[in-house]
Amino acid sequence: MSGGQDSRPEKNGAPAGRRQPARHPGEAWNVVGTLGAGIAFWGLVGWGIGRLTGLERVFLPLGFVLGAALAVYLVIYQATRR
Repeated sequence: MSGGQDSRPEKNGAPAGRRQPARHPGEAWNVVGTLGAGIAFWGLVGWGIGRLTGLERVFLPLGFVLGAALAVYLVIYQATRR
C-alpha cells in the first residue's frame, strides 16, 4: 500500500482514508437559520443598548457584526462536531 492510506472499505463502501460529506437534508437551512438568528438577535441587543445610551450608530452595527461573528463560529463548531 502506498501513500499511507488504508484502502480497505468502511461499512458504507468508501475507502477508510476519505471523509464522506454529511448527508443531512436540512443542514443548509440550519446554517441559514443560525446566521439569520444570530445577526437578528445581537442586532436587536445592539439597537436596545444604543437606544438606552443614545449611541445607536455605534451599537447597532456592532451588534450586527458581533452576531455574524458568533453565528459563524457556532456553524463551524457544529460542522466540526459531526
